[in-house]
Amino acid sequence: MDYEPIVNELIFALSAKGKISFSDFNVILEVLYYEKGFAQNDAINWNDVIRDTRRFLESLGYCDVDYDDGKIYACPPALVLLPKNGLPSAILIGTYTPDVLIDLENFTKSHNDVCNFDWLEHPIEKIVSAFIPKTLCITAERIDLIETMAKDADIDIQISSSAANLLLKFSCSSTDIWENLKFTERILPLEPKGCNKTEFNISELRFSSSNYSFENFRLAQYRQINKRYKLMFWMWNGNEKADVDLNWGRWLLLHKANKNVMVYDYLHRQLLCPSSVPLPRLLARAMTLCSGTIPHQEILFYENDSFKRIIKQNEGGNAFSFDVYDQVSKPMADELRNKLGQSVIHLLSFKLFD
Repeated sequence: MDYEPIVNELIFALSAKGKISFSDFNVILEVLYYEKGFAQNDAINWNDVIRDTRRFLESLGYCDVDYDDGKIYACPPALVLLPKNGLPSAILIGTYTPDVLIDLENFTKSHNDVCNFDWLEHPIEKIVSAFIPKTLCITAERIDLIETMAKDADIDIQISSSAANLLLKFSCSSTDIWENLKFTERILPLEPKGCNKTEFNISELRFSSSNYSFENFRLAQYRQINKRYKLMFWMWNGNEKADVDLNWGRWLLLHKANKNVMVYDYLHRQLLCPSSVPLPRLLARAMTLCSGTIPHQEILFYENDSFKRIIKQNEGGNAFSFDVYDQVSKPMADELRNKLGQSVIHLLSFKLFD
């Protein structure tokens, strides 16, 4: 089933509130869902919908999410450049009001010979897409027109470089994160009491109840039994542990194990990362702002230390879901690889149909 996007109500709500708790955010999603007439669907996992909606809104630059305090903070509206050749194009990020949209649209109408106002569609694959507004994209003959437009709408603008390039440049690397982990030795018992533990398996690219380690390194997730949503993530080095961000932790363990899972498609300028190994948040935003659209998902098969697309039906091998980021240049993919300590696997096979 396809889900048509809910037009901007969620962004308007975030703009009006400035900050919002996770619980209030969840209520707004449910209200919007039923107000738009979507049918009751018992198969929907609302925890997944809520998690993915927060994640994609943040990666598109609409908000910043504080997982420690359980709050979502609205980002101010701004026009930022896309990293593309040809005429300059900028997208609207941050939370905006209806007045901002009216000002931008009126400017393009009065300059329709040199400016174009368009909405970028997101991949409609699952219900979470219904909560992600289309991305407003402005293309102009000259960059000063985009500057004037932002000034008229009283919003910020970033034109020194594309937002994707700036975010990628200033983001931490896996080496930076590792060097700043604060390891402390644990006295027996090693594991915290009152917690259910799972560990990240680099072969299956997921957490499981089985113990898994590479040499002395392992990444463990602890869920406090009496606090349903209280999670802790520890990176272990022998008997020493350090608190670690979940997304960085997975990439750190993959780096230590020399496990390469990042895939690049030269032909289509696409970067592919396993859906179960999301990019760290700032890097995810950088890759998302290469195109201004959220990643779509695709199944790749792992065989002989490499991933490939479906060649024929009933393909053998291990299947993994991947997030596919569009309009990612080779230099940007290489920079991301360096940040995460990965060697990019190049995708050369094509999807064929029997």
